[in-house]
Amino acid sequence: MKKDRLYDHAVSISRESGSASAHVLMRRLRISYSRAVGLLDAMEADGVIGPAVGSGPRQICNPVMEQRTLLNQIREQEFVEAARGAKALDYVHMREK
Repeated sequence: MKKDRLYDHAVSISRESGSASAHVLMRRLRISYSRAVGLLDAMEADGVIGPAVGSGPRQICNPVMEQRTLLNQIREQEFVEAARGAKALDYVHMREK
């Protein structure tokens, strides 16, 4: 299937707004409803957005802020585990003296 030339712009608009809807794409890109729905279907197939649930906007699967938050949580967990390991080593060395 040929990719719509507005696909990347539609993804950008959806990520900026935090959700994706045909209405927003129609207004921002000045396109028809059928083209907006086609873009949404393509974004869903690529895993950019989740499936339609009722008539509301679709959720973005991996927005940049969620990725940053997840990365920060992983780094914090690694720091805590490293600190625990360092304390355990200090305890072992103290016991050996």
